[in-house]
Parts: sequence; structure tokens; C-alpha cells
Amino acid sequence: MDIQIKAEFTGTENDRKLLSKAEWRVFLMHCEGWTKKQIADFICRSPDTVRTQEQSIREKTGSTSVTQAILKAVAKGIVTITTLCLMLVCTAQYFINGDQAQEQRRAPRVSRNVRNRTFRDYLV
Repeated sequence: MDIQIKAEFTGTENDRKLLSKAEWRVFLMHCEGWTKKQIADFICRSPDTVRTQEQSIREKTGSTSVTQAILKAVAKGIVTITTLCLMLVCTAQYFINGDQAQEQRRAPRVSRNVRNRTFRDYLV
């Protein structure tokens, strides 16, 4: 199952000025889950160039890692990760209403210990 995650800039002009265009492109691709090598191949640059841009992103945002910079940007509303947010809402809603809905969809089965449940048991 391949989950598509879309990250988009939703900040102000002052936020946009924080990073250069190339850094924003690399940053948003990281928000979407791209690896350093995938980014380098896509933008036709060396992985060292991407690494340099990541270092600049970390310095400008005051973060120790790109992941921390992403979390800060999402928390401040500068970047919105749309599919991930929708997926979390759907998952939370399923776990709130899941047991009743699951009983209606599936045939009765032998009760299992919670410890023996697998990820497949939680799928809709």
C-alpha cells in the first residue's frame, strides 16, 4: 500500500523569505517523505548539494535535524501535510467507533486476546 503525502507551503511572505527557493523545494520534498538520494536524483544535483541545503535549513530554523524543522513548520502552520492529516483523522475516527463498526462488518469469530491482535485486525 503506497500512501501519497502532499506537503504545501501555507505560511506568510516572511516565512517564505526564511529559506531560498532551492531550500524550500528540498524541505517540502522531505516533508513528503523523499530520501536524500531521491531528492538528488529528481533535482539533478549531487547528494552533497542536498546535504548542504539540509545543513542550511537546520541552521536557519534552529533545529538539530530536518525532522525537527518539519515538526516546527507544521506546528507553526507554515507547512501543511494534507494526506497525513486526513489519514490521522480517519484512523482516530476508526478507533473511536471501530469496535462497533467492526462487529457489524465481520462475521463473529472466536474472541482473541488483545496481545494476539495483528495490524490486519485493525484494518477496515
